[in-house]
Amino acid sequence: AIIAPLTITTTALPPALLGTPYTHGLDALGGTAAYTWSVTSGALPPGLSLAPDGTLSGTPSATGTSTFTVNAADAATPTQTATQSLTLTVLSALTITSTTLPIGYITQPLTTQLTATGGQTPYTWTIAAGSLPAGLALSADGTISGQPTTTGTLTFTAQVTDASPTPQTATQSLALTVLTPLLITPTTLTPAIAGAPYSQTLAATGGSTPYTWTIAAGQPPAGLALGPSGALSGTPTTPGSSTFTVRLLDTGTPTQTATQQFTITALGPLSITTTALSPGIVALPYTQPLNAAGGTPPYTWTILSGTLPNGLTLNPSGTLSGIPRSEERRVGKECRSR
Repeated sequence: AIIAPLTITTTALPPALLGTPYTHGLDALGGTAAYTWSVTSGALPPGLSLAPDGTLSGTPSATGTSTFTVNAADAATPTQTATQSLTLTVLSALTITSTTLPIGYITQPLTTQLTATGGQTPYTWTIAAGSLPAGLALSADGTISGQPTTTGTLTFTAQVTDASPTPQTATQSLALTVLTPLLITPTTLTPAIAGAPYSQTLAATGGSTPYTWTIAAGQPPAGLALGPSGALSGTPTTPGSSTFTVRLLDTGTPTQTATQQFTITALGPLSITTTALSPGIVALPYTQPLNAAGGTPPYTWTILSGTLPNGLTLNPSGTLSGIPRSEERRVGKECRSR
């Protein structure tokens, strides 16, 4: 009889899973059955052994990749043998390591990556139950991204599948909360006047009340202070501009913070600096500008009491002009600038 040469037909092994019983039979063709199997070089993963009948079995006790050579001997006389180098990888169990997700804010972009360990990469991610907040999606690589369009908290179950020949899956229940972003309003402050009481209350939208307000950097003008309720008040002591940053803290879980930089100007008090007028001449054109200091230009001028000489007027920009019609002296004129 013609006996075919002995050949080992097992050339690759499926991965084993740490701590999980493993069994896989080795195969050969040719020669004379039955075959006797042994390991001739290298070592099997810890916890596994090769039986003489070619059954590789046991419970792996360590992860890693082992390369070894097996020998098959047939039952003929003389005996035929064949060898084959094999590699066996022991994987850890597939586990999702993401247990919490960052807070999302309505209409603001959100991107976060789900993570897992064990199994064989690449992983494929899906949602097994529930759903993400509107505007967000989970891609196959585990990236949650998008712009949330509604507030609230949604719970869903993420599932990951590995790429091993016998795929593993793992699931994890996750919750994603979308909040209204915390914003400080207004973004500008009305000017103050040195020596005059000042008060402006800052406000906010979003987050969870009550809020707490503090100064994060810089300082308001001397004489002004920011209270914990957001009221900026006091009496500025000197004219000038100050730039400072306000920090707002809400009482949500988790807490949100927001900051806003402000510049406030303390103006000098408004005063008319023109204290005397040049004389006019009847029938000749007359022009006299009036001057003021402090406040915020441009100024608007009016006659508060008394009357101007015939032919003269005061325009809103503060220019006294015209052609006097008769030589007379007016007493009791008072100008107002505002």
